[in-house]
Amino acid sequence: MQRALGRAAAAERQAARRLSKYRDKKLKTSINRYRVEVTKMKSMRITTVKEARQRRREDWELGSLAPRRDVGGMAERYGTLDSRQMRLPEVLEKDRMKHWFIRAGDRVVIVKGRDQGQIGKVLDVDKETESVKISGVNMVEVALSEWMRKEENDLRPTRVLPGPVPVKNIRLVHAYLDPETHIQRDIVVEEVAIAAYWRDEYTGKVTFERQIVGLPSNEPTEEGRKRPDWERIPWPKEEEEQEKEDHDSDTLRITVDQPTFVPSLLRPPMPPSVLDELRNKYSKFRTRHDPEYIEAKQAEDLEAEARKDVPEWMLQPSRELREKVKKKERLIKPAVPDLMSEEDFLARVGELMSERGVSAKPLTANA
Repeated sequence: MQRALGRAAAAERQAARRLSKYRDKKLKTSINRYRVEVTKMKSMRITTVKEARQRRREDWELGSLAPRRDVGGMAERYGTLDSRQMRLPEVLEKDRMKHWFIRAGDRVVIVKGRDQGQIGKVLDVDKETESVKISGVNMVEVALSEWMRKEENDLRPTRVLPGPVPVKNIRLVHAYLDPETHIQRDIVVEEVAIAAYWRDEYTGKVTFERQIVGLPSNEPTEEGRKRPDWERIPWPKEEEEQEKEDHDSDTLRITVDQPTFVPSLLRPPMPPSVLDELRNKYSKFRTRHDPEYIEAKQAEDLEAEARKDVPEWMLQPSRELREKVKKKERLIKPAVPDLMSEEDFLARVGELMSERGVSAKPLTANA
């Protein structure tokens, strides 16, 4: 049984080492991919700017003789951005934000960029690139590829779409109702505090409330109670899901809700065979075993212990030879001498010095 437990422990350590190597490799791969994406985005941006400057210079130098560029295949796509430039590079997983205070439906204001000061509603949130899309803000004309137009059933070659805005360039806007003047006004939230944080241990879903610390709350309070010094920011209402159309091939709800296994106090909540389905019965990573397997291993351990106490007349020739060799090694091995006391040690040293004719002279300090 001890061998089985040791094998399982060694397998777990080996699996942990493999997981650590896999995580390191995954991190290095993500860093390299991030660098490649950033390099591509920069090169595309630099190429676009260089071409635009060159065309502007040609138009200024040639004047009315400047060639027309919005002809042929570029008649409707001239001056537009490539759809690949509509997505920012992904942020490394270790550097991403843990908690997001902004969701689709929130009102935000631009604090940096060409649209600074504009307020809009968040349409979409991209947590991988840490960017958002805002209605009516950072609008750009994009040239779509043919397969994208066919997928959306829209044959227009260009679209005017909101471009991505980094999260660090926006701030949350909250409609605050002053409890004293009862006048509602928009305020820009510089810092959001977390309250009522809760994480579901089964699903891993995190829920919390957004608050503005230091701002009197406008929520109604009971008489005699102090008004809290924080304002709660409500989450935007989620859109209701549309009812899906039923088909003849769909499984009926009554069939799904029908119980097929009812646990009781006399048996576990799931069949024992489930463990064998999830993990091989003879896997070295297995830590939980069947009672029959445990009894067999314990019987092997008892048999090994009993084999040590076998009389000499029952030993096999090879086993008898090994026992004799071990006994001989124990006899040949020199015994550890007993430690001498300090007085006996000094007396023994004196005897050796007198035998060798060495005179004991007292030590004198030099002046």
